[in-house]
Amino acid sequence: MEVEILAQGASGVIAGFFAGSVAEWPIHKYILHNPRATLPFIQHATKSHHWNHHPAYEPNQHYFGDGTNEQAVTHFSKKDITLIMGLATSIGAVCSQIPSLVKGKLQMRIPEAAFTGGFLVGAATYYTIYETTHHLMHTLNERRQKMWYTLGDAIQGNQPDDRLRLSIPLLETIAQEAKTGNYAQTTYTKLAYQLNVNRARKEAQRPHIILTEEEIPGLLQNLPRESTREKSWSKQFKEYVIEQVQSSPTFQAMARHHYMHHIADHTNLNVVFPGPDWIMGTKITSTSQVLDAKPTLWHLPNPTARRIPVRA
Repeated sequence: MEVEILAQGASGVIAGFFAGSVAEWPIHKYILHNPRATLPFIQHATKSHHWNHHPAYEPNQHYFGDGTNEQAVTHFSKKDITLIMGLATSIGAVCSQIPSLVKGKLQMRIPEAAFTGGFLVGAATYYTIYETTHHLMHTLNERRQKMWYTLGDAIQGNQPDDRLRLSIPLLETIAQEAKTGNYAQTTYTKLAYQLNVNRARKEAQRPHIILTEEEIPGLLQNLPRESTREKSWSKQFKEYVIEQVQSSPTFQAMARHHYMHHIADHTNLNVVFPGPDWIMGTKITSTSQVLDAKPTLWHLPNPTARRIPVRA
């Protein structure tokens, strides 16, 4: 009996986790991005996400949190979370009865209850990963934020004008290589190339740039590697964990996938696991090469509206 209970619980966890991924796709497409909805709760969800979150976290300029989107919606409300978990419990309970239906007798014994509880745990785990990663995709840690601000300001002679654009993969490469101060030659070359693309923009979009190609190595070598502010051990530990997550290749791939969703909101609808996007044909390419190659996908590294000062 104990083995059956454990097996049912484990099966429920696995089923609940993958059910979360499957459910995320239609919820994102038909509830969070449905301007033509007539049902009030879908209208409310679309208003919060499609008309609030997406414009506030506009790609190319304000995709990451800054002074323009501090009050914008990034998470589901407590009421929504309660509804999601209630639905997960109900679905788990229904799924737990499948073996009983085969036998022609519905019953809710301890094994079925274990499956239902496991299903809820799996769905809650998926939702927690969704909320955490989605938050971190739009929130630069302090080190990156200050580094990108400093980089952009130095390029523009401390006269930011919200016109400079650099690719996110290049900015991430600089953030990684700044930890040791050992920059690859390709990093210098890419930065020089992207600055030249910026200089070639139409006058109305052309940023003010004073940095020369010869000054690039010196600028990168002088970028801040770590925050100099004194912090409690808990904040240091939190920043360390966030740094490890945001630096991981898996998170970087997920972040690029979601960035392209903000470019075209009918694509890349899954945040955590893109399987349903592949199956439903809504997956579009989000490799570093694509984000590097298209200047229209580059991002503003040093917005004038900031949540934290550069030299705090």
